[in-house]
Amino acid sequence: MHAKLRYFVPRKTLLQIYQSLIFPYINYAVTVWGLASKCYLDKILRLQKRVLRFIYFAGRNDHVLPLFVDADVLPVKFLYFESVCCLMYDVRNDTAPFWTVIDSIDIL
Repeated sequence: MHAKLRYFVPRKTLLQIYQSLIFPYINYAVTVWGLASKCYLDKILRLQKRVLRFIYFAGRNDHVLPLFVDADVLPVKFLYFESVCCLMYDVRNDTAPFWTVIDSIDIL
C-alpha cells in the first residue's frame, strides 16, 4: 500500500511522514547509542538510504548523497556528531540540564 501511496502524495508530504514516523526512532538517545558497532549503524544507514530512494524514486544503485542534501536529512553518524556537539555546547555554556552535567562529571 505505501509503495503505491508515493505516486499520489507530494514529495514534501512524504518527507514530513519520514520526519514524523522514522526520524524520531533514529534520533532517540543517539548520544548514547551513536558509538555502537559499525555493523549496527550500517543497518540504520541502509534504512535511511532506502527510505530516501523510495521518496525520490531513485534507483537502487543511485548515489544517495544528493538525496540527503535535498531532503535536509543527516546520516545517522552525523546525527550523533550533531547531538554530541549540541550537548557539549550546552555543558560549556551552563545551559544543559542538571542531570547531564552530573553524568558528564562522573565520566571524567
